[in-house]
Amino acid sequence: FTVVSTGINLSYKWQEFISSWNDITDGGVYGGSTLPTLTLIHPGAGMNGYKHRCIVSGCSPASPSNEATLSVSPPGEWNGITSTDWNTASNWCGGVPTSTTDVIIPSFAPNQPVINGPDGACHNITINGGASLTIESDYGLSVSGNWSNNGSFISSDYGRISFNGTVSQDIEGSTPTIFGNLD
Repeated sequence: FTVVSTGINLSYKWQEFISSWNDITDGGVYGGSTLPTLTLIHPGAGMNGYKHRCIVSGCSPASPSNEATLSVSPPGEWNGITSTDWNTASNWCGGVPTSTTDVIIPSFAPNQPVINGPDGACHNITINGGASLTIESDYGLSVSGNWSNNGSFISSDYGRISFNGTVSQDIEGSTPTIFGNLD
């Protein structure tokens, strides 16, 4: 979070709201509690929704900034910030999914995922409305949980989906899914 203010000899004190406003100190996930920019390093999902503000003081009376709300993405959410490659860790919150990861593909990512290298894996998968997943020829996705398609699933005739869970698995969603090659 960053606050922009003008003046001479300004001081900054960041706060978070957990039933009341509390001063933040450096340590744990926080750094820069007395600087214009507050840095959070690996905040946990339990911090999702926390509100933050900065009290700026100087020559005039102390003044709080506008509140900002922390949004923590769950592991398995596609962010697509690097490329379309499913197997690039920086495209995911929490790294490349495994057979135990619940995957969410949102529409707001700048790049939508494509499996065109080593096969992908996940537990449950949700393709949100406006989002897409593409599987190119000779590659596949192993799903050990449920499938929910509310967006777009694009697969070549030789792109594979393998449902390999140990209990029954559901295929659902608001968009019909046509599988080119279903294992």
